[in-house]
Amino acid sequence: DCTRRLASGELVSRFFQWGDGMSDRYLAPVGAVAVLVALVSFGVAPTAVQTGVPRTAWGQPEIEGIWDFRTITPLERPEELAEQEFLSEEEVASFEQGVVEQNLRLLNRSAERITVTDQVDRREDGTPGFYNNFWLDLGTRAVGTRRTSLIVDPPTGQIPGLTPNGQQRAEVRRTYQ
Repeated sequence: DCTRRLASGELVSRFFQWGDGMSDRYLAPVGAVAVLVALVSFGVAPTAVQTGVPRTAWGQPEIEGIWDFRTITPLERPEELAEQEFLSEEEVASFEQGVVEQNLRLLNRSAERITVTDQVDRREDGTPGFYNNFWLDLGTRAVGTRRTSLIVDPPTGQIPGLTPNGQQRAEVRRTYQ
């Protein structure tokens, strides 16, 4: 009997029938469950719960991903800026303009005929030829903090030297090469 009533639509129409009070009691919980399922399935609830920086299983900040190297800020602080952690706005503007001008010079310079050597990106006098420079996107802007290097710790902006243990391991690797 129930199957016949379901097939005819009688049960469905009875379930959503308004005004008898019975359907209101069913519709409210069903609607709430439907909304909750939709929120969880679209990731709204988990996103709201997440706070802070993602961490690895051992508690360190998660920094995996794609490295975007398009900046003219060097990895290590240049020797001439050894005591300078940040650039002024004027220095950054000048630095950025110089990079744009250099890129334009390289792009617009005339083609050169050179003799075949073992290196397509090096001229006979040893200077870079930049044969493939148009493929590179090294950026034209410094980092927003105006730092003089991407390395912030140690404060010198330089990659620290190897520890004695690290030096020993490097020497072992060299002997096997």
